[in-house]
Amino acid sequence: MSGLDIETGATLWTKKHAASGHHSPEDLLVVNGLVWSGDISSGKASGVFTGRDPRTGEIKAEFPPNVDTYWFHQRCYRSKATVNFLMPSRTGIEFIDFRAEDWSINHWVRGGCIYGVMPANGLTYAPPHSCACYIDAKLNGFNALAPAAADDKDPWANPAPRRLEKGPAFAAPLDATPATSEDWPTYRHDSARSGRSTTAIPAVLDTAWITALGNKLSAPIIVNGTVFAASAEDHTLHALDAENGKHRWTYTAGGRIDSPPTYHQGRVLFGSADGYAYCLRASDGVLVWRFRAAPIDRRLIAYEQLESVWPIHGNILVQAGTACFVAGRSMFIDGGMRLFRLDPATGRVLSETVLDERDPNTGENLQVHVSGLNMPAALPDILSSDGKHLYMRTQRFSLDGKREHIVPSEVEDQFGDGAHLFASAGFVDDTWFHRAYWTYGKSISSGANGWFQAGRNAVSGRLLVDGGSQIYGFGRKPEYYRWSTPLEYHFFAASKEPAKIPLTEGVRTTSKDGEK
Repeated sequence: MSGLDIETGATLWTKKHAASGHHSPEDLLVVNGLVWSGDISSGKASGVFTGRDPRTGEIKAEFPPNVDTYWFHQRCYRSKATVNFLMPSRTGIEFIDFRAEDWSINHWVRGGCIYGVMPANGLTYAPPHSCACYIDAKLNGFNALAPAAADDKDPWANPAPRRLEKGPAFAAPLDATPATSEDWPTYRHDSARSGRSTTAIPAVLDTAWITALGNKLSAPIIVNGTVFAASAEDHTLHALDAENGKHRWTYTAGGRIDSPPTYHQGRVLFGSADGYAYCLRASDGVLVWRFRAAPIDRRLIAYEQLESVWPIHGNILVQAGTACFVAGRSMFIDGGMRLFRLDPATGRVLSETVLDERDPNTGENLQVHVSGLNMPAALPDILSSDGKHLYMRTQRFSLDGKREHIVPSEVEDQFGDGAHLFASAGFVDDTWFHRAYWTYGKSISSGANGWFQAGRNAVSGRLLVDGGSQIYGFGRKPEYYRWSTPLEYHFFAASKEPAKIPLTEGVRTTSKDGEK
């Protein structure tokens, strides 16, 4: 790097630039009267930042990181800066206070390749990324992030009153007919989200009826001759006659309903992006109760619609007579999330589990548990259960809602107690990101060296069904996970405890002349 006189163009000084860049230009940041560069090129780099006088090249400031974390190489976009912070692109978004010589790491959010992030308007804009690092914890989509206001109190500390609202059907009688073995009473049939039913299905299927409902329909559930499905963008739950498809009733909530409800003893329960959990009388859709899981009624714009800062997935898990769901977007923003357990009949809160950036056992930030490009699950999802535990992606809970195994299991340890069906990008994700898969196991491996190992260590695919003794799936062959192509898909059946596939088995190589 060189300093030039702006009047004459004469070179004033030249110094060797500290290495950076990973498919991106070298960084050179001029802030607060100094020229900054950082030795942040690889995992072996020191991370030292140096500030030089722009006229002489003399070092005026130099300091190493004051945090102990996993130092990955400079990412695939240039660093940014503001008048107060340097923002190198290592593992996530780092804010370096060069005056205090203090690093703040945020592995749970990063920017897109080439463009990176943009600090502007008092916000940090993080556009969509194609990265599989920290896939259990990293924010998705386009996010505009603001610093916490100095006077902004924790909204969860003193939630606003009137969180439970009783509806017209609260004390009224209802038909509590239970679901039968022929029914499909919740998302993917049961609490384990197995996708399996014992119902006999003919080999040849014919269309019985077609009914137009709306935009972006959820999967349906079917109980006692009634089909329930949600039109997500219209915030509407529909109940149809299973014989002819005619409407029996509709109910419109205050936000998106991204997945079907759960039927339980004459009631249907579901969550909404408006931050409420709803319970309706299944026979006519009249409100029994609704519970505002969000601590206060604070809204934002998400995907061109108004919704709660703390949304709830549509499907609510009912396990052993208890309704379970998570409210919130991430453990790292807006005070985190909460796991609620409610009485389905009354909406009474049985337990509320704090899911925030602190390890509940030590009080330390979850990022102390970073292992390479993996960290504990910090994003919400439709919950599941094997009857012994509750699960949110790879995060395990006891049946009473206590967080267990904060630190992710090793990739090779996929079998036995705790193995369950989960989706690394969430059950309702429909992007089919080529670095994200459904898995039957305990954990996943993130990052450039991890995502393609999904099919080697446990059964993985685009969609999976737990068939009891075997897993049935639809997806790519394990040897092709490492590459974006070929995009060939197969139906398969596999043991729940398959033999590990060696890394070299089936890997395709291409010689200089193109021979494979």
